[in-house]
Amino acid sequence: MKPKDDGGVFGTFMKNIGMINPATENVQNSKQSFQSKWKRYNSVTIRNGTLKELRAHPTSQYTVSSKKNEKKKESRWEKEKENTVNESCVNRKNEVVDHRYDKFQLLLSSPIVKMVDLKKVCWNGIPTEFRTESWKLLLGYTPLVRERWEETVTAKRLQYWSNFPSIINDMQSEYELSILDQIQKDVPRTNPEIPLFQIESVQNAIERILYVWSIRHPASGYVQGMNDLVTPFYAVFLQPYVRGPIDQVSDISRVSEDILKDIEADCYWCLTKFIDSIHDHYTFAQPGIQRLIFKLKELMQRIDAPLNKHLSAEKIDYIQFAFRWMNCLLMRELPLRMVIRVWDTYLSEDDPFSTLHLYICAALLVKWSELIQTQELPEFYLFIQNLPTRNWSEQDVESIISQAYLWKTLYNDSLGHLKSNNSF
Repeated sequence: MKPKDDGGVFGTFMKNIGMINPATENVQNSKQSFQSKWKRYNSVTIRNGTLKELRAHPTSQYTVSSKKNEKKKESRWEKEKENTVNESCVNRKNEVVDHRYDKFQLLLSSPIVKMVDLKKVCWNGIPTEFRTESWKLLLGYTPLVRERWEETVTAKRLQYWSNFPSIINDMQSEYELSILDQIQKDVPRTNPEIPLFQIESVQNAIERILYVWSIRHPASGYVQGMNDLVTPFYAVFLQPYVRGPIDQVSDISRVSEDILKDIEADCYWCLTKFIDSIHDHYTFAQPGIQRLIFKLKELMQRIDAPLNKHLSAEKIDYIQFAFRWMNCLLMRELPLRMVIRVWDTYLSEDDPFSTLHLYICAALLVKWSELIQTQELPEFYLFIQNLPTRNWSEQDVESIISQAYLWKTLYNDSLGHLKSNNSF
């Protein structure tokens, strides 16, 4: 049974926003619905081509005598110079992309994958065609010895599915049924703007993943926000089997049931590995989140004192907006494709990724510091809950990551109060 909610002011706050003690109404109907779904369920990226070769322009064609022709000559040369520079930049960019592509191909085809080298190349982002394998390796789901990949993953998938029927049949306690009921309320609200997560079979898979995880981890159980954490894994692992950007996929009927079962099992095990590093974010009273929010406030006092002073003057407590940032890891602040890019870096960190996450949250605040300092409390809440990131590109996100990494390098090793005695 979950401990009684006596977590003081924070515990009361958590209870009021519905993060603790999920509702238990209609639990019997939830059980029947879930069991019914279970019974029914059980019955290459095109690379850039080469550019055209730059052609040498004979100078004789530009030899003129009149001022008019001189101006034309200058204009034409300026245009040709600009085109040459642009094509040269594109060529260099393609060379970098090709070099990274070759690096990934070499690393992932090695008999034994070198984790240090893999983290180094993944930190700056992973090409789509290599992301699925890379994430599984970075999380420790697949072993570094290549010849053991198939054996290990097959055993894990069988373990997930073989234990599932007994978990469903043993649903008896009020707590277990209340957890299921809350999951079934939250999953349909997950990423409502992404067509993929409105597909019934995908929602059913996410329900199963979350319920099995909560039953196998009774110290925390299910906490609202975990439903968001499943979506990047499902999107990344499904991507090799569909065409087009994953956030535009609306039909997976051509993906076989066996593949979908494998994806579901892989998501469960990778979610488990992922949450292991931030487990105290989801235990009673969520101390890991409290600690990060406290650190964020302390950090902002040092890197942007005027903003911190403004928030204090407006009586804006960091917990009122940063709780969601820490609980859902900015899943509701950034588009899915950008979340996936950020997670490339998170999973490649040598330190627990929650450390870098703290500085990314600070970088987001500083990015809009001047605007926020003109806002009063109601306007601030409206803005902070709907950050203008919908059209962000990878360059925008990488700018935030770079700034966060710089502050982490400057502050994390030198400021003792930003270090935790408890690792995440």
